[in-house]
Amino acid sequence: MLLNVKRLLAEEGLRLPFDYTLQVPQSEFYGDDDRPASLHIVGEAVNRAQIAELHFAVSGRVETVCDRCLDPISRAFEYRYTHTLVKESPNGSDEDIIVDGDAVHLDQVAITDLRLDFPLKFLCREDCKGLCPLCGANLNQGDCGCDKRQIDPRLEALKELLQ
Repeated sequence: MLLNVKRLLAEEGLRLPFDYTLQVPQSEFYGDDDRPASLHIVGEAVNRAQIAELHFAVSGRVETVCDRCLDPISRAFEYRYTHTLVKESPNGSDEDIIVDGDAVHLDQVAITDLRLDFPLKFLCREDCKGLCPLCGANLNQGDCGCDKRQIDPRLEALKELLQ
């Protein structure tokens, strides 16, 4: 969606509300899964004393797998953002969006913000035990019975003598 910044800056006190759903591949903002994701974007652009501000929220649901045990999980999310629209950024603030031309692509702004805020890992639960490194069993469903004793690699040759 394009936001007309020229019109916004021309009228003191102007409010431009927006509310739309964006369909994008999930890989646009998280991971490498290309399944479709719906992002609900709602907010407004406001001209306050010749300063254009952009306030919006992005919500949706991410379908992925637990990064420890590989069980499928689905998580709802909502993030809120505020940016100032400027022609040039004298102070270099992260909240400033430098506008080239007369419009801003809200889709790109929202996706960029999501990429920066999304967690690096998703877990099915905080105390997820993950997979056994020896047999690959899901340790959340019970112990697999593998011998997990660590042997000092310097003494590994002696282990073979005992067998």
